[in-house]
Amino acid sequence: MNNTTVPELGRNIRSQFLFEPDYISLNHGSYGSIPKMLLPVLHDLRMKSEVNPDRWLRREMFTEIDKNRNTIANLVHADPQELVFVFNAMTGINTVARSLPLEAGDKILYFNTAYNSVESTIKFVKNYDKIKLVKIDLAYPMSDIEVLDLIEETIEKENQKNDGAIKVCFMDAISSVPAVLFPFESAIQLVRKHNILSMVDGAHAIGKLGNTNK
Repeated sequence: MNNTTVPELGRNIRSQFLFEPDYISLNHGSYGSIPKMLLPVLHDLRMKSEVNPDRWLRREMFTEIDKNRNTIANLVHADPQELVFVFNAMTGINTVARSLPLEAGDKILYFNTAYNSVESTIKFVKNYDKIKLVKIDLAYPMSDIEVLDLIEETIEKENQKNDGAIKVCFMDAISSVPAVLFPFESAIQLVRKHNILSMVDGAHAIGKLGNTNK
């Protein structure tokens, strides 16, 4: 496989991994394995760290990080300066959620389909900062229009209460339970009209939605 080859996913790429012959990976996102072709790269980076830790950690490591960040930025059409590598999706969610400029009485809008760890983070922020939570219950099957209408309706209802403003909306790109593509792009535009920030859990989105210009 060369750098320009785009393999067909599924069984066709199983040989690219070190899976045992009788092992069927049902949750490659949470507990996955790296492709065999990356093992020499990983080994090379480890050796650079082992043979001279000071040189690697003080100088060489940052060049590698910048190179990889530029590659990812090109993939997702983003400014490299706005990308940060994290250990996993929840590290990123927690880091941003706990640094939001929220004040007591502000509201967070989120959905019953939120990943359980994301919901735990939302509740932590609520208890720590005395934030009010507004949860929208999505009862699938629903069309994207129905979801967006429910968001609009909920925002308008909360605004009429005059007891605090919704400052941020947590949403998925693809929810896990149920496995549904959320209309996050339209939802971002919708909440932005109400001066509400968007926090999107984009775990798995790049692989599932493909390389787009959006």
